[in-house]
Amino acid sequence: MNHLPTSQLFSLEGKPVICTGGTGGIGQALCKTLAEAGADIVSIQIPNDPHAESLSKCVAEIGRKLWTFDCNLADPSSLRSTFRDIWNAGITPSVLLNCAGLLAL
Repeated sequence: MNHLPTSQLFSLEGKPVICTGGTGGIGQALCKTLAEAGADIVSIQIPNDPHAESLSKCVAEIGRKLWTFDCNLADPSSLRSTFRDIWNAGITPSVLLNCAGLLAL
């Protein structure tokens, strides 16, 4: 089977993708794949996310833009405020990728 690079399968060249949970394992892998297809990444993440640098490095290595916005996704007013900040930054998303999750024991 011939495995084509993501950029040859489809293109998101210059299109912003908003991602919640993009600093996590599955979220980061998906952000990387979309960045390889040309997308710029908008990360909605927890304040002081310990994995933020990993996502930043990953997107930078591909040569795409990364915007980060801190947000408590469990708080509707925080989420509304974050999306207002995204719109006010002039970002019009093409894709919304929800990868944020919570492990409840």
